Amino acid sequence: MNRAAPQVAHHSSAGNADVQLNELGYYAVTRHPADARVVLPEARAAEALGLGSCHIGERFTVKDPAVLSGAVAGCSSRLGIAPSTNHHTRHPTVTATVGSTMHALTEGRFAMAFGRGMAGYWPAIGLPVVTAARLRDFFGILRRLWAGEMILNHGHPRRCPWP
Repeated sequence: MNRAAPQVAHHSSAGNADVQLNELGYYAVTRHPADARVVLPEARAAEALGLGSCHIGERFTVKDPAVLSGAVAGCSSRLGIAPSTNHHTRHPTVTATVGSTMHALTEGRFAMAFGRGMAGYWPAIGLPVVTAARLRDFFGILRRLWAGEMILNHGHPRRCPWP
């Protein structure tokens, strides 16, 4: 397995780690009920420790990964930002906009992750269960949007679960 050496970052500010360990990250805002305000001191502490990334999960009605990603970007300069979300609850153009905006804002420190969520939850709110095929389809849509393509109905109006 080819592995790059940890990125070495030298900082003169007191409290900053000399080595950023990109192999290590932390999961932000883990408490329930979520207090989103803790994301700021968590990110500052993680960056001072030299951690490589902040992973931000989604918790419906209390924790939005796009908003928290912006907060982490604003209070850090080296920390990678990796929000996890799903493809069901955001229109692809909104998701693509978050991705491209955060990528530019963080100068490449941002990378989205997508999960399947809880299989029983989706039918309860009227959406189909997330499959690998649906995720591949969604990733294809994102690639096309980032390439500047306009997508109308994606082949069939009922194929898209988004409004």
